[in-house]
Amino acid sequence: MNTFLEQIGNFNPQILRELRGKLKMRSVAVAIAIPIAFQFLLLLFQSQRLPSELCQTPFRCASSWAVWWQDQFRTLLYAIPYSLFFLGTFSLIADLTQENSKGTLNFIRLSPRSSLTIFLGKLIGVPILCYLGVLLLVPLHIISGLAGGVAIGFFISYYLLLIAFAFFIFSLAIAFSLVGFAEQKQIGIQAYGGAIFFSFITLIFFSPLFILWNANTTWLGWQNFLFVSQSVDRGIVEWWYLPLSGNIIIAHCFTLGNIGLISYLIWQILRRRFYNPNATVLSKGFSYFASAYLEVLILGFLQRADLINNTRIYNIQTFFLYIINFFLIAGLTFVLTPKRQSVMEWARYGRGANTILDLIWYDKSPSILAIAINLLITQSLVIGTIVFSANPNKVGSVLVVFLLIVQWLFYALILQNILLAKIKNPLTWGIGTILTLTFFPAIVMGILGFTSKNASILWLVLGSIWSSYAFLDASVNDFIASCLILGICAGVAVSILIGKIRAMQTAVSTN
Repeated sequence: MNTFLEQIGNFNPQILRELRGKLKMRSVAVAIAIPIAFQFLLLLFQSQRLPSELCQTPFRCASSWAVWWQDQFRTLLYAIPYSLFFLGTFSLIADLTQENSKGTLNFIRLSPRSSLTIFLGKLIGVPILCYLGVLLLVPLHIISGLAGGVAIGFFISYYLLLIAFAFFIFSLAIAFSLVGFAEQKQIGIQAYGGAIFFSFITLIFFSPLFILWNANTTWLGWQNFLFVSQSVDRGIVEWWYLPLSGNIIIAHCFTLGNIGLISYLIWQILRRRFYNPNATVLSKGFSYFASAYLEVLILGFLQRADLINNTRIYNIQTFFLYIINFFLIAGLTFVLTPKRQSVMEWARYGRGANTILDLIWYDKSPSILAIAINLLITQSLVIGTIVFSANPNKVGSVLVVFLLIVQWLFYALILQNILLAKIKNPLTWGIGTILTLTFFPAIVMGILGFTSKNASILWLVLGSIWSSYAFLDASVNDFIASCLILGICAGVAVSILIGKIRAMQTAVSTN
């Protein structure tokens, strides 16, 4: 065992460090006892449902031995990803938060090993007890599946996708901790707020997403093993008219390929934030690629061959696309906007003939031009899709896109101005301001009885994300007036931002 551990240490010292910290006798005993107890209780419950003419249990008795085994297989099929993702993300974020609060995270940054080696060590070593518990569930899962007639191909697909999605969600958990809570030096129960929050999101969103996506695409041919009832028609999932659920090879390639691309994006964030915690989450250059990729991915699912000339469906799609793009641009705005200290450094060293190039590529310069480029990339794709589609309401859909562009340029300017202000916790103020603009005016207008029919301009200007609620009742003149009003407000914000930058330049040149 010592020789084996030495070999691991030579390959990746971070893995050895994590294993020595996590593999304590008491912790290992608990990690073994919990899955064994779970399987014992599962078998005890299922023993009351044995297929027999003498079965008198109040629960539904199995009609055959194959059905009896399938019920156990199905229970473990859901238990494995839910427990793996929930416990794994919690342990990773809690570990990094603890490392940061103790100061050892900065010590790890000084390691001569690459960030790839360090984070792979974290991914493998930190959730090791979770891996151990899940591995103890695998034998019964396979035995019950084979006894229930489940195809071997399903097991290969299931565990391949499980490993790939676990890598993605655990990478996302590490990125979340580096960007957010792990950088806050908190102690006690507050230090685990990020771990609790993200693991809860994993439980209610990412774990169901793993099951539902694969059940409707990659595992569509094995529906009888996944669900008790087969009466629901789940339809066909298409991406740019490519039927993902119609071909098992295409579905697997698409799923694994996108998991790989998104994981690559996350690891760029990990490498960037690990060595420079004060840097923006994404570089401006990489954001252009990321926004184009995500927009193409999103638009592909809104193209359906059977929806041609259906005005109602296209209106719903426009509303849905507006909501998704609202959050996409919101995320890009927060990850690209630099803090005051970074802009001051740019003001000192980034002036001159290359100012425009700095605003496009240099990460410490104000982000407003980069946000505009990202808006141009994403919304050009949207407009092109609308123009070349069979959408009978093309004018209204394009006007909604222009409204989104003007809105988010205005919000990006507000956020950059707040982050340049000499206030405590500017990011908190920025998030609070954007959230207030998103929800407060809509709540007030709803209370006062202003609807999309009697006050469409107010909803388009002040409604933020909810302004898409008014686009069906708004006229072309309403859209034009709303864009002009928001444009004037954006112009005022631009003048304020330019004034702050010039003041910074004057201050640094004086010093």
